[in-house]
Amino acid sequence: ARRAEPQAAAFRPPAKGLPLLLEQAEQALRRLVGDRQRLRAELLADLQRLQLGRLLGEVGVDQRDHAVVQAVDLVPPESPQWTEILKQEKLNPAWTMNLSFNKSWLVNWPHDRSSFGLNISITNLLNNTDYINNGFEQLRYDFAEKNPNKFPTKYSYMQGLNFFVQGSLKF
Repeated sequence: ARRAEPQAAAFRPPAKGLPLLLEQAEQALRRLVGDRQRLRAELLADLQRLQLGRLLGEVGVDQRDHAVVQAVDLVPPESPQWTEILKQEKLNPAWTMNLSFNKSWLVNWPHDRSSFGLNISITNLLNNTDYINNGFEQLRYDFAEKNPNKFPTKYSYMQGLNFFVQGSLKF
């Protein structure tokens, strides 16, 4: 095995390059610290979004609703606008009057001991079509004016009088 000579390039200490190496190391260290601070800020922002996502999940808003998350990020927390974006609308309670009739008969056709059944159902006897049956948010947001009411909730209303008739034969 051959020994390395002390005069080889690997063993020569830099004479004039030492300040240059220190400056490069200092720049690299500053970049690392800057990257660490940027990553920390991004991590904190992600954690805030995650906490907001949990909050949205707790109040019943779908976490995939990116428009709401982005909209909330644009306004200060606990401001009236922030509350307006996240609030859920409570609808008025409603009731309907329905009628249902079921009857079965024993018949001897097509076999002995067969049965025929009749089911009649009438819903919304009072024919009230003012009740909100369903509603959904449009998942759009006015980012320019930050107006949560620009795209209001869409509603579907209860149908009027409905009826249903069914016959059955068991054999």
